[in-house]
Amino acid sequence: MSGPSEWTWEENKVFEHALAIHYDFFEKGEWEKLAALITTKTPTQISSHYTHLLEDIESIESGLIPPPRFQEKRSDDNGGGSDLEEGEGSSTEL
Repeated sequence: MSGPSEWTWEENKVFEHALAIHYDFFEKGEWEKLAALITTKTPTQISSHYTHLLEDIESIESGLIPPPRFQEKRSDDNGGGSDLEEGEGSSTEL
């Protein structure tokens, strides 16, 4: 398990999936139910992570900070993982 304030890429993906599928748990503050889905974090850690997410969204929407550039994890043809920065590896030119 990572530290209390550290979230791995994999933990964030589980968090995002839970947020997409069980948004009602987040809205209702049902942190224990979410901890059953995000098993590497405590209900308090999940609540804090969600609060920080809402604060970040508010800051981005108000223009206080620029939107982040995300890195995407993907598998290469050899079965290994690699990081792909947003916009990298795809062409918008026709």
